Amino acid sequence: MKKELDIGLVVALVFSVIGYLVVIMGICTATVGFEYAFVGEKETGIITDIAQRNFGGNIDYLVKVDYVYDGEQYTEFMPNYTDDMYVGKEVSFKVSKDAPGNIIVPEGELGGGLAVTAFGVVFAGLGTLNLVLWIKKYKKKRELITQGRVIYATVDKIDMNYHVRSNYAHPFVIFCVYQEEYSDMSYTFRSDDIWEDPTNLFPKGSQVPVYVHGRDYSEYYVDLERALQERRQKQN
Repeated sequence: MKKELDIGLVVALVFSVIGYLVVIMGICTATVGFEYAFVGEKETGIITDIAQRNFGGNIDYLVKVDYVYDGEQYTEFMPNYTDDMYVGKEVSFKVSKDAPGNIIVPEGELGGGLAVTAFGVVFAGLGTLNLVLWIKKYKKKRELITQGRVIYATVDKIDMNYHVRSNYAHPFVIFCVYQEEYSDMSYTFRSDDIWEDPTNLFPKGSQVPVYVHGRDYSEYYVDLERALQERRQKQN
């Protein structure tokens, strides 16, 4: 059985990365919006040039503006263009107090930036939570393998996990049963998701090792890799 990429880990990482990127975008947008709304100082200038650029059929415009701030002359480019602009038109904008040559336009909306940030926080939070849960599950698995007790359960049935889907396919799960030797108690264990059909590898009635935490059968790990290794050793 080949090693399968853990879908849960991939989903958690993707959610986390996308979420944190959205948070960064939202913070940047909100920061510009905040500066425009509360920090920047209003100025007026005259459009002195509008340059047109063609990028693969997409038309872009550079708007050059002359203005005076605190007695000093500035010639800068505005980061936006509207259809009503023309050379000689007077336009209003805001400039940064700390960097008067930095023209600020209301592209960064404070409310929109905060909303995007909040959405990113939720997205990143879900991804981080799933990542933490995956790490805890992995650590528990390693702990069971290194410190747990090994029992052998009998394969009872193979089903599909319809709660998980990748590329329109669902993974398989193996259910196996263990009967305690000195009691009438039996326990059912469920394997992790398997993305290749295990029917021929683990037919009904075959034995698979299960790691359990002492006598606590609620904490377990069905080790299908070990089962295949032991089978290969017997065949050799």
